[in-house]
Amino acid sequence: MSNKQLIIRTAFGVGIAVIILFLMGFGWWLYQRYSSVVVKARTPGEIIRLINATPTPTPDPLAPYSVLLLGYGGPQHEGGYLTDTMIVAHIAPREKTVTLIALPRDLWVSLPLSADDGEVFYKINAAYAFGLDQRQYQDRPIQFTGAAGGGELAKHAAEYVTGLPVRYFIALSFDGFIKSIDVLDGVEVVVPHTFDDYYYPIEAEKDNVCGKSEEELVELTATLSGVLLEQEFHCRYEHVHFDRGKTYMNGETALKFVRSRKSDAYGGDYNRSIRQQALLQAVKDKIIRINFIPKVIPFINSLTADMQTDIDVKTIASILQTHPAPGEFTMHTVTLTEETVLATGVSNDGQYILEPKDSWESVHRFISDGIASASAKKAD
Repeated sequence: MSNKQLIIRTAFGVGIAVIILFLMGFGWWLYQRYSSVVVKARTPGEIIRLINATPTPTPDPLAPYSVLLLGYGGPQHEGGYLTDTMIVAHIAPREKTVTLIALPRDLWVSLPLSADDGEVFYKINAAYAFGLDQRQYQDRPIQFTGAAGGGELAKHAAEYVTGLPVRYFIALSFDGFIKSIDVLDGVEVVVPHTFDDYYYPIEAEKDNVCGKSEEELVELTATLSGVLLEQEFHCRYEHVHFDRGKTYMNGETALKFVRSRKSDAYGGDYNRSIRQQALLQAVKDKIIRINFIPKVIPFINSLTADMQTDIDVKTIASILQTHPAPGEFTMHTVTLTEETVLATGVSNDGQYILEPKDSWESVHRFISDGIASASAKKAD
């Protein structure tokens, strides 16, 4: 399996959609529906407002900011809140650029979960799950507790890797992904390569023994592992096929398109990242092109159980005032791979992990240079 990063899923497209909804001005009912997906972080202490306090300078409304985009399976999936996708979207309103930095799931990061144990290291895809599940590490800092604990801990991990302050997060489940595509009546995607995947997992069949006896199961698990073991259980998988060129996709098809990773010709995470970028572009184009007003109510209704964010209505209104034309923004990517700044390793407990070749500071510089390059290309 390739160790290259996962690039883009439609969490960013959903983020654009949520912003556009409020451009329509739907009032109190819509505010109430949207508020059900908004969570707020807890703070370490009360803020005392002194009469003679120095006024806080008004922030630059066009200053760059970053949003963390998270994709997760959901409670019906094994490890449902481990994030399958983590992308930092660095938005530069003046330059009208969005630079996407995908964070590989196997990055080994320090999470501030324990006051007593010091640094606690886990793969980065566990940050959101640990933040939501507060039965472990109950002495964690208060900002990583409560309804927003998952998003806040994931933002901390993203900052650890990128060196960028991450202001907001948007988390979307697989079901939310499907619904967000379907409420747009699907999208037309330019498929970059013709490919077949004969081992796309069927969630409902993940425990099916495919007619094998107990003796056969014991023998197989004793002699095979990994991909070779998986391939002995054909009933757990389906064949998916895509032809190169423009293809209409509904939600279910789009999810298969961006999740497929076991094609002989175009498998692995790198090729999947190319497909995810193609889908994101299709979602962005569709949202901007269509009259979205008739879709607002079903869209909000469909995502309240599948989406979480800390972007509130006031923030969205501010964003719309400063950069209301997302169609004018260009998208760029910064790729964190073994060919650039990462190296493979093994943790103390035997897990496959990714770490910096040199230091996290060198990773931060690589990302900063990539953002600067994107701005320069836009200027040209």
